[in-house]
Amino acid sequence: MELTGTIIERFETQHISDKFAKREIVLEVQDGEYTQTIPIEFINKSADKLDGFPVGSYVTIQINLRGRKWTNKDGVDKYFLSCQGWKIDNGGGGQSQQRSPSSSSGSRGRSGVPPADMGGDEDDIPF
Repeated sequence: MELTGTIIERFETQHISDKFAKREIVLEVQDGEYTQTIPIEFINKSADKLDGFPVGSYVTIQINLRGRKWTNKDGVDKYFLSCQGWKIDNGGGGQSQQRSPSSSSGSRGRSGVPPADMGGDEDDIPF
């Protein structure tokens, strides 16, 4: 899968253990008339790939979605989803481009379908 958008946050690498590190960014992606803010984590050696891409960079990221099931102490199953990046490139066909988050041109492969009307004010978060 591929996402194209503007980096609006970039965090420092977290060293969880001697063998595991991760670094997260937040990518702003245009999805039709709606803007999506998507956290993407880069694991271990992939974390170093973010060094050349500061906040404001317009990038294309190859991602994998990873899901996990966890059962809590009460026996209730919980499900988690993470978005892991494994490759990052300039989003403008090899040219270094920086755009403001509001001017990013969107992502490929998105349906452009708006989220279902949750009823209520436009400013309400639907969850």
